[in-house]
Amino acid sequence: LLRTAGEALEEPLSVDECLERAGGWGAYQRSLMLTLGTSTAACAVHMLQPIFLAPLLDWPLTPVQRGLVSSAFFAGYAVGVFGWAWLSDRRGRRPAILLSFLVGNLGGVASFFAPSFGPFLALRLLCGVGVAGAKNALFLLGTEFAPPGSRAHVGAHLAYWWVMGLLLLVASAYALRSFSWRCLVLAHAPGLLVHLQLARSLPESPRFLLVASQTERAGVVLRRVFAANRAAPPEPLCLQQPPAHDGGRSTISQLWRRDLRRSTVVIGLTQGVCTMTFYAITFDDRLNRLAGSLYTGALLGALVELPALVALAPATDSLGRRAAYTAFLLSAAAALLSLHLCVAAGGGAPLAITAV
Repeated sequence: LLRTAGEALEEPLSVDECLERAGGWGAYQRSLMLTLGTSTAACAVHMLQPIFLAPLLDWPLTPVQRGLVSSAFFAGYAVGVFGWAWLSDRRGRRPAILLSFLVGNLGGVASFFAPSFGPFLALRLLCGVGVAGAKNALFLLGTEFAPPGSRAHVGAHLAYWWVMGLLLLVASAYALRSFSWRCLVLAHAPGLLVHLQLARSLPESPRFLLVASQTERAGVVLRRVFAANRAAPPEPLCLQQPPAHDGGRSTISQLWRRDLRRSTVVIGLTQGVCTMTFYAITFDDRLNRLAGSLYTGALLGALVELPALVALAPATDSLGRRAAYTAFLLSAAAALLSLHLCVAAGGGAPLAITAV
């Protein structure tokens, strides 16, 4: 049975079917990526700020204490991620993003007023709690507005904005390298303006609204997608209720069902290794300084992500997610081995070593 955009349908449509019929990856999705992307860039600034912040702190600190600047943030991240996930599933993606982003920005900017190292660490921890919710819920919301065949584009677009955040961080840190660390913190206060933009334009996930039995609101959101993509919605727009395990009411225990257990373990381990590797390299001053300075190393570290981001969507579209995932992991392993051999040999091309 062929369905055209203007036909009345007796059979209800799923959210994914509506998104496909609304044009797939269209103007609405591109506009949403701009909104989610600027927020992702702000999260990147807060998350990687300790690279430049720790060396500038003017309190008498040991190397271990300076290391706690980044550790406090990630401790807050680990504490906050499950709480925000619960809020996102119970109250919606939009309130979880708005509240967590506000907490992260307030924790980050309020550290400007820290009178001593202890309160400063507490505020960095609070910043991590907030960023944990914002970063993950932003990605989740983006995928829920993308049809299945275009979800790789969400990761690619938000990753581009992540790099833009890193470049902004490097530029501001370099410009303020001769000033107090408080100036660097204050320079990132415009993240609060991003929060105002979110409060004005951020939509709620239609998938969540359906799971929460708010069918009328879900229809309103989907009609906006049709309108922005210049597609005619079916009349009447009948929406199909997602299965109980799909969307807003799932629990983490479902990841350990027999049919998902192996994937949960494998993906969890590889994600953990990738995260550990990325931040170990990012926060290692010795590796950054191989490029000549902390700022050059961090700049190069941001720029070398671009080739992978360019390849991400085409690779997943042509090879499939599993094969592309494997190929990227193997390339990362080869790069790490090359990096180890180059550094061990005292290589003569610092920039090339850092780029690997």
